[in-house]
Amino acid sequence: WIQGGPGDSWTEEYWTEPRADIMLGTGLSGKGLEVKSFEFMRIQGATFWGSPQGQPAVPFKMTSMTPNVVVFENPKHDYPTRISYQREGKMLIATVSGPGGSNPQTWRYRRVRD
Repeated sequence: WIQGGPGDSWTEEYWTEPRADIMLGTGLSGKGLEVKSFEFMRIQGATFWGSPQGQPAVPFKMTSMTPNVVVFENPKHDYPTRISYQREGKMLIATVSGPGGSNPQTWRYRRVRD
């Protein structure tokens, strides 16, 4: 999944297919040819684990799931406290936010390959 393009700011997420109740993901963000940040992610059972910039992984428990939307939350984390993924046609919309939906950041990804 990618947002942005050549020469612009961009963000990518790559996820494995689910296997034995686990999915592994990586994220990269940058501008042009420069990588500015990275993250290792996994969804295991009903928990999303995020490890930005190689920091220790932080758990976010799944709090809701529909056919098109999954929400993970950790109210004790500083920011974000909520992570959601939503499928909208061929788009994947990822949003992180603080308590009560404050300070949301959203990425609208398109598939890199089918």
